[in-house]
Amino acid sequence: MKVLLTGGAGFIGSHTAVELTTNGHHLTEELVKFLAEHQPILVNLSLNGGTAESRRILMGDNEEFARTAIDGVERLGRYGVPFSGSLVGMPNLTGFADMETSIRHLADHGAQTVRVFLPGFSKWVREDIFPDPDAIY
Repeated sequence: MKVLLTGGAGFIGSHTAVELTTNGHHLTEELVKFLAEHQPILVNLSLNGGTAESRRILMGDNEEFARTAIDGVERLGRYGVPFSGSLVGMPNLTGFADMETSIRHLADHGAQTVRVFLPGFSKWVREDIFPDPDAIY
């Protein structure tokens, strides 16, 4: 992965955070260390699954990509790179326990926020998982 940071004159780099969005496949030790050295940076990580198996189911990850993403959460925290995490709640595929594992993993390593998106536009969404919006409102 190549990262280009602009703002050599100092203004952009020193006053405006660069916000990166990733699924975590490239959050290696080397890249996270690089990000830590080039603050201010905020990483938005779409973790989506707290285990290699759940990432395989949800994202088609192989073992290496899944481990890099999951371990990347710990790396971001260890190197002090500010980050937020997100996941799409798909308990019908991975179970509620995996959602809890994902949220706890992000929170335990310092995620500033954790967003849980409700699925809505996917062939994988089972209609009986979430209540009818008309019944709620």
